[in-house]
Amino acid sequence: MWVKADPIRAWLAVLVMAMTACTSSHSAATTPPSTSPSAAPPGASPAAIAATPPSIDASEFPGPQGLWFRDSLNGWGADGACNVPPNAAADACAFQAAQTDNGGKRWVSVGAEQTFLYVPLSQYDAAFIGFVAADLNTGWVIGSHPMVTHDRGLTWAPLSLPPPVSSLAPVTGGAWALAGPCSPGATECQSTVYHQAAGVWTPVTQPPGIFSGSRLLGVSLQVAYVVGSSAITVTTDSGTSWQPITSACNNPWGILAALGTANTWSWCGDQPSTSDQTGQLFRSRDGGRTWTVVADNAPHGFFATPRPTVGNMPTTGFMQDLIAVNHGREELYLSRFKFGLVARSLDGGTHWTTLLGDDGGGGYRIVIAKDGSATWAVANSCLYRTIDGGGHWVLMKTNGGYTCGPPFFGR
Repeated sequence: MWVKADPIRAWLAVLVMAMTACTSSHSAATTPPSTSPSAAPPGASPAAIAATPPSIDASEFPGPQGLWFRDSLNGWGADGACNVPPNAAADACAFQAAQTDNGGKRWVSVGAEQTFLYVPLSQYDAAFIGFVAADLNTGWVIGSHPMVTHDRGLTWAPLSLPPPVSSLAPVTGGAWALAGPCSPGATECQSTVYHQAAGVWTPVTQPPGIFSGSRLLGVSLQVAYVVGSSAITVTTDSGTSWQPITSACNNPWGILAALGTANTWSWCGDQPSTSDQTGQLFRSRDGGRTWTVVADNAPHGFFATPRPTVGNMPTTGFMQDLIAVNHGREELYLSRFKFGLVARSLDGGTHWTTLLGDDGGGGYRIVIAKDGSATWAVANSCLYRTIDGGGHWVLMKTNGGYTCGPPFFGR
């Protein structure tokens, strides 16, 4: 996560993060974080050095997209923020790694807080920070100043990808990434797909229709999907070639999840109302060449062309996460925002059980332990955990004195 003082640039950066757009420069790649913000990236003006990076409280749990758990107890993450005083020429940013050994009740810092200055290249540019982990030791800070750690955040090194890194997907044995570069004054940055194997990042053959808002879904070292401006493409040969697949959606509210080319889901949302959102869930068993409706929660008579109701997929709130996992059986999880909800399907997406209802925090993001032993739901500054498949949830941690819940428990 990140925070800004300039409201216009802050709004633009939120939009950038939501679309995983590229928003950075080459210069940041050669400037490793420092515990002192006195050194600005190449080309920074003296005014840029006046900004002060925020302080990260390592006793609080990292944001929902900055968490990774090996099991029900052991996890870690990194949280970051950026500060820009009015009229400042540079973003002053900081990030800090933290770990827990009791499921998220207590967090302690790992290593020193890292800081850097970033000089925007245009009015469309703003620093942003994200975090992705591969295991209990290896993780990446992505965004405008990409870094990598192999010791759970004790030390960090520059990542050998051109910033900004808008998306990174670890897979067994390697990773996939969408990275810059961006040119001064550009309204939109380039995006390039990179593939990592044996610790080495290399650009691959680029899929058609890729742009700064493209979305990346890595499944394995061989298989990845890219949702571009005009097509969804899939590779099954580590990026050597890409094949377009038929999109199940004819609207912009689509979310893709996959366990492999034989198990791919596409959620196609309808225009949201003020409180809920209907949609259709499709499944493909042939890499996206054909799709079958497995769930449709549109109300009867709502559309000019009637759609039969299939299954009981929730409609409360707006769609947030769609996650497919395989812990001995195929499981799908979804979460909703505005009005929070977490639900799970054990039959490929037709029938759903609500596990957690709204707590007033604006919605949930889902984090699932690598071994499947626990699930966390993050709502605003509240961290909930279940270790019995959603039957019981416990509030593990509250950040910043926020008052949590009580949520509605689904079962």
